[in-house]
Amino acid sequence: MILPKLLNRKKRTEKEQKMPGKNQPDIEKGAPDLRDHMAPSLVKELAPSDLTLEGRAGDYMVEVGAGTEFARYFRSFTAAMKTSTTYAGMYDQLYEGEFGSGNLDIALHIRPSDENRTLHNISRLIKGLESDYVMTNDSTKKARIRDAIMDLQEQERRIRRNIERMFFVSTQAVVSANKVDELKKFTNAMLKRATGQGVVFRPNDRRQLPALTCMTPFDREQVFEESFKNMESSCIADLFPFGQGGISHTSGIVLGRDSRKKIVYLDPWHPDLPNPHMVVYGRSGMGKSYGIKTITMRSAFFNIRTGIIDPDKKREYETLVKELGGSYIRLASDSEHRINMFDVNVAEDENGRVTVELEQSINAVQAIIFRMISVIDSKLLEDGTTKILLREKIRKLYSDRGITSDPESLYESGTGKSGGKFELGKRRKKRMPTLSDYHSLLEEDSRLKKAAAVLKLFTRKSGDPVMSIFDCESNVDIRKDMVFAFSVGNLEENILKPIGMFVATKWMMENFAYQNRYQKKRIIVDEAQVPMKSPEMADWLEEAFRQMRRYNCSMCAASQGFEVFMRYPQGLGILKNATIKLIFRQEAIDIDAVADKFKLSEGEASFVLSSPKGIGLLMVDNESAIVKIEATEKEDRLFTTDPNQLKELTREKREA
Repeated sequence: MILPKLLNRKKRTEKEQKMPGKNQPDIEKGAPDLRDHMAPSLVKELAPSDLTLEGRAGDYMVEVGAGTEFARYFRSFTAAMKTSTTYAGMYDQLYEGEFGSGNLDIALHIRPSDENRTLHNISRLIKGLESDYVMTNDSTKKARIRDAIMDLQEQERRIRRNIERMFFVSTQAVVSANKVDELKKFTNAMLKRATGQGVVFRPNDRRQLPALTCMTPFDREQVFEESFKNMESSCIADLFPFGQGGISHTSGIVLGRDSRKKIVYLDPWHPDLPNPHMVVYGRSGMGKSYGIKTITMRSAFFNIRTGIIDPDKKREYETLVKELGGSYIRLASDSEHRINMFDVNVAEDENGRVTVELEQSINAVQAIIFRMISVIDSKLLEDGTTKILLREKIRKLYSDRGITSDPESLYESGTGKSGGKFELGKRRKKRMPTLSDYHSLLEEDSRLKKAAAVLKLFTRKSGDPVMSIFDCESNVDIRKDMVFAFSVGNLEENILKPIGMFVATKWMMENFAYQNRYQKKRIIVDEAQVPMKSPEMADWLEEAFRQMRRYNCSMCAASQGFEVFMRYPQGLGILKNATIKLIFRQEAIDIDAVADKFKLSEGEASFVLSSPKGIGLLMVDNESAIVKIEATEKEDRLFTTDPNQLKELTREKREA
């Protein structure tokens, strides 16, 4: 059908011979009438007044199709950047092409430039600007010229040292759709989004066909020389979609958006992940606590319970916990709240086996006892025999009360007799041992007299209410709390605070993590580098990262100083057992350790060294993405610790 039409067509005029498509028998310029359009050539360049199946074209475009029902319309644009700088991922939204019913293709035309000529041109520009600087008296203009000169001089230095290479670059975009109205809607959405990214796309009107050909392998020569711009190699790398990564999960909480403005979901319990454990690292004020609060609050709406160790004197998490109706438990000598480090409870693992994790509890208590003794007199623990005896006394303390790994051993039945025993046929939980009980056992053994003397400082027998805060019976109840926190910020910094963090973590294990294996739970230990300073505590915390998956519990360790955290081998063990890593801006001194331990690419390492506040690198197993934590206005009011913002919020409350 096409060949006879070409043979019978009238001879083209001289003007038509000069139009694009010359000497290409399957390409026709224009559409003479509706009948011609109803049987189009394979490729046809349309002017605004030409006819399509839907009426007038309205814009310059190219129609491609072999029949009336399979035509597709193309419109080409060339980019012009409004700014002189680029940034990683600036074209990512264009590559996604989510602007409606249509397609968007991007082509980067790149060719190397002559280095000597480039340096010569830069030198001329610098001299011209220096002349303008001398001639002008406007201080504002002088500042702009001075900045431009410094930028050019820095660029010249990079090129001379071969740090950068220069290329001529042109960006072309082609929008296509099956219908003209869809093409227009898609185009308008794309142009609006691109303008917001600092890129202006100009239509290649009156030359749409050669522009479309330029996007194909049939193009034999560069066209549109005026669209090329001189760019450095690092700037060109910013235009490519490589290295941005992404998190494939579409379940869990909404954490924020990635560099392509796509929603990032976080699901620690995703079936593809080996465990739900997390680590969060970041400099002070860069968004670490803000990110933890976001995760905590949104997890609550998914029925995920959270317990937090709050080491901040300013009670970082108090507002959030109380807003969610939870208990904020302050551990201090002037507080009514008390927890007993000897508490044990039943535990149900992933196989439904119910037991008392007595050995783990003994390990935890031992670590606390060793810490108490070592901060006063570390030489007492240099003798291995002393350590063995101290552990044996812990075991004896439970044994004397008949407490074993059997859940029934935690309860006692009433005898109905007088003398303090309760009603016959009833049962209640046994009274747990206390630190004073343990101290009494030590005093009975002559080999442990010195250890007993040191440990007495932490018991009520010393008469010091500050140091004896953990010699008590527990009086807190968190069973109905979706979110709760233990505050240890008011404890003495060097001795009691590390002990308090560990006692609270151990107590949460027994009375929270081990309970109800069908309930998703999370324990967050902020300033996790503190317990790392004690080998016994570090060992126990590392073991928790290995074991808590069995109880449907996610461990989360947060720390400001990554390098400090990684001084200890247990820190590396925790890192290896954490499937999810959220890394905010790091200190320059830490960057080598961060890049090495997290296997960061050069670009990722550079990002976490200079990332803005509230933007971090999220790594989920083998996937990664740059994520901006996005909170609602109400969440932001609850989460923020910015002094200026808090001052403004206080003022607003007073005015209200």
